[in-house]
Amino acid sequence: NIDSDKVGKALKRIKNKYNIDIIVASGTDLSIITSTLWEPQIDQVNSDLQNGNISIIEQQKSYYLATQKNREMNTNYLILMGTISDGNIIYLRSTLESIHESAQITNLFLRIVGIGSIVIGIIIIIIFSKSISRPIKRLTLISDRMARLDFEAKYDGKGGSREIDELGVHFNDMSNTL
Repeated sequence: NIDSDKVGKALKRIKNKYNIDIIVASGTDLSIITSTLWEPQIDQVNSDLQNGNISIIEQQKSYYLATQKNREMNTNYLILMGTISDGNIIYLRSTLESIHESAQITNLFLRIVGIGSIVIGIIIIIIFSKSISRPIKRLTLISDRMARLDFEAKYDGKGGSREIDELGVHFNDMSNTL
C-alpha cells in the first residue's frame, strides 16, 4: 500500500538534511525495503552488528540506542534500531562526529552571545552609573564652594534625577539666603 518511491525520496531528504542513514527492513525475512545506503554500506552495517561492534546505551522493548564503531572507516556512529508499528525494522544512524560538530557550533554561539550580553550589560551599567554620579559630583563641588563662602555657585538642574534636581534647588535657595 505504501509507495516505496515516495518513501525512498522522503528518506533521502531526511538523510541529506540531517545526515542520518536510514534502513527499513522487513520484520519477517530482514529483506531491505528501502535504504539511503549503498549495498556495500548495508553489508558493513550487518557485519558491524553481527561482530558486536556496538555498545548499547539504552534498550527498551521495541528499540535500542547504541554507539557503533566501524573499524574499517574508523568512524563512530550513534544508532537507533527498533521495530515500527507495522512490524518492519528501522535502523537510523548518524556519525558522532557530526553531532559533536553541531554541539561545538552551538557552544561557540552561546559563548559569543553570553560575552556580548555581558559587554552590553557593562556598557549600560557604566552609562547609568555616570548619569547618577555626575549630578552628585556637581552638588559636591557646589557645596565645597559654599563652604569657602563662594555663594555665587549655583546648581543648573541639568541631567539629574528629580530628587537630585530638588536638592540642587535647595542648594541654590540656601546660597541666595546666605
